[in-house]
Amino acid sequence: MEIIYVSTVVSKKKINYIINNSKSKPLQSIQKFHRLLCEGIVKNGVEVKTLSSIPMSRNISNKVIWVDKKEKENGVEYTYIPFINIKIVRQICTIIGIMFKVIKECSKNKSEKIFICDVLNTTIASTTLILSKILKFKCVAIVTDLPRDIGGRLSISKIINQFLQDKYDSYIVLTDAMNEVVNPKNKPSIVIEGISDEKM
Repeated sequence: MEIIYVSTVVSKKKINYIINNSKSKPLQSIQKFHRLLCEGIVKNGVEVKTLSSIPMSRNISNKVIWVDKKEKENGVEYTYIPFINIKIVRQICTIIGIMFKVIKECSKNKSEKIFICDVLNTTIASTTLILSKILKFKCVAIVTDLPRDIGGRLSISKIINQFLQDKYDSYIVLTDAMNEVVNPKNKPSIVIEGISDEKM
């Protein structure tokens, strides 16, 4: 079995580069959560590859073209989706990039693949979910915050997230209360109330 982890998670090397070369810093708490989860899965004998949308905007960096090579760190293989760092163009690049990467992963071999998607990244999660219905692979939602609480009242991202939140095959959530909201059909789910770094 192989896990394809679809989120904004990047390697420690990459996040340190972004922090040291940016005008403002992306949130590191979500980076650490996803990275530790990926590394924990690897330590349980499962191969993990990421399809990562680098947490970037013009507010963070003036660099326009982002094309980054694959990296492997602590057993996790990081694959980055290339993009042009201009509003709207970035989203279009990400949609095309994630479509290409997902189709490529699904055509590589016939071993079971499970895609885990961070639902709070609407662009990559919704694209992967739609492809899962067409290509018939399992798509798991990881929910670290309720989509209804993210963005403004009329946010397009929020509307899309709320429409699609109950369409995943199964769920990883932080609390039972979250599961009741995002998983009203009572599909398979697991509650992970916290995560820790074994090195600390």
